[in-house]
Amino acid sequence: MHELSIIQSLADQIESSAKEHGISRVKLVHLVNGKLSGVNTAALQLSFSLFNFLPLFQYAKLVVEEREIIAWCSCCRKEQKVGDYRFVCGYCRSSQLEVLSGQELYIDYYEGD
Repeated sequence: MHELSIIQSLADQIESSAKEHGISRVKLVHLVNGKLSGVNTAALQLSFSLFNFLPLFQYAKLVVEEREIIAWCSCCRKEQKVGDYRFVCGYCRSSQLEVLSGQELYIDYYEGD
């Protein structure tokens, strides 16, 4: 489960930032996870709960925003949502799709005191 190492990295980044900004308690972490990132949201939530023993994250909540796969067709030049991981244009049936969104995995923001 690589989600645990992802959450460890996330916790390290937030801890460093929190020290810099005088934050002693994190209340909320907002993470963006694209459907093509290969990262399981439920596993992220479970992994994050393991960090509740740390004073900084004791009361923290993880909110994961899942991003849809959005692609652009180079044949008909239309942007569209990709469903069921089928990379075929819904307008012209071409397979010439360029992924615009859905591969993200990043901390959008966090809140704390």
